[in-house]
Amino acid sequence: MKLIGKIFTIAVLAGSLHACFDNTCKANKAFDALFTLSKHGCGRVKAKQVKANEVKTAAQQQKEEETRQIRDKISKRIAERNLPAAAGLYLEFTGLDSKQVLPRRHLLDIANQLASENKHAESARAYEQFLTHYSTYEYSEQVELMLGLLYSRYLKEPALAAKHLEAAAKKLSDPAQLKMCQDELARLQN
Repeated sequence: MKLIGKIFTIAVLAGSLHACFDNTCKANKAFDALFTLSKHGCGRVKAKQVKANEVKTAAQQQKEEETRQIRDKISKRIAERNLPAAAGLYLEFTGLDSKQVLPRRHLLDIANQLASENKHAESARAYEQFLTHYSTYEYSEQVELMLGLLYSRYLKEPALAAKHLEAAAKKLSDPAQLKMCQDELARLQN
């Protein structure tokens, strides 16, 4: 019976089963053991849905391990306040798997570091990822402002700049930042 990638129902004795379905063989053995026990009427039987994990290739496992190691190194560098090293590792990290997301504070620190290193495209991608995954951040208007300025002044993307500057202008409360935002919007419109 092929269980990989399918949700299946198994009988679970005493309410829970602490088995790891990490490959088809183990899943089949656990299922057979439960079937045998339930067939003989041992104890109370409950049904529970469990999703079998996919079997991963050696290459997938290696990539996951590399990703975990880089993530750990990034966290360590940030804890040491070595943001240039953390930013360099982040670029390696996103090169390995662009869908990976760091914790909120780490991602924002790295985006700011990349901007301070004049790595404008990389910092814009980090800020965009931040807004995508942490849209409810209480100071998101600050990130919108930074993105708008990056797109306007350095990346020459006026449409994206205007989008982020307009979003920032709606929420900014600091008069100096609001003026900077409005001035940049006016410059884009001329």
